[in-house]
Amino acid sequence: MLNLLRTEIYKFFRAKTFWALSGIITVLIFLAMFLFNLGEKGLLDEMDGLEITIEYESSGEMLPGGVEIFVESLTSPHVLIMMLIAAVIGTFYLTKEFSLGTIKNQISLGHSRISIYLAKWIVFSVSSVIVAVFIIPAASFVSASLFFGVGEWPEGTGIQTILSAAIILMIYMIAFVSVSMLFNLLTSSTGKALLYIFGFYFIASKGPALLAGRIKWVETLQNYSVFHRIYDLGKLPLNGAQTMEMILIPVVTAVLFIAAGLTVFQRKDIK
Repeated sequence: MLNLLRTEIYKFFRAKTFWALSGIITVLIFLAMFLFNLGEKGLLDEMDGLEITIEYESSGEMLPGGVEIFVESLTSPHVLIMMLIAAVIGTFYLTKEFSLGTIKNQISLGHSRISIYLAKWIVFSVSSVIVAVFIIPAASFVSASLFFGVGEWPEGTGIQTILSAAIILMIYMIAFVSVSMLFNLLTSSTGKALLYIFGFYFIASKGPALLAGRIKWVETLQNYSVFHRIYDLGKLPLNGAQTMEMILIPVVTAVLFIAAGLTVFQRKDIK
């Protein structure tokens, strides 16, 4: 298992998907901050025929600047972006593994399907966490600091809240990876895999909201969904029971989708 995991890590970080996604996200964050800076200075209003609206809602708890936007990136993540990270990293790498026959070769060498699945899941989880919890906040902090100043770092409970948010966000990101991996295994086509993943995302995240007021169990399902509960990061710090519940929801979700993914992978005809 350890040798297989080392091989997966080596192959993955040599691939272009992770680095390309990280670079694109960093550039987009910089451009967003640049445009926001132009808007704040009123320069966009001077451009004839150009109408750009950029909204940013400050929490009001810290001075505007790199620190505040850094905290916002951890406590107010967008689920669509989190799913996009998990989907792109997993889909483009895993479909390539199928098309090149890499997985078939690993099985022929005597590796169990459980070991192969878990090794890839660990690598996808770690890489997705790096992007969501480290690269995005770091790029947000650096870009915002360049244009608006660093701001003031919180003290005491503020630091604890940031660390708690980062740890909990990691757990939710792992749950999203687990969801993504299941649908990646249902097809060897990149396009179909992305379609399945985002189709499930919109059904699971938007569907219950439409029916929650009419059907009681749907409302309960929505309240305990990772797509809904992740937004409670902005309510930190929570009491002990609320925090435990917030952690258990993505953990249970990850376990269920890992079990489903393993079942699909065990039965999948790999050519």
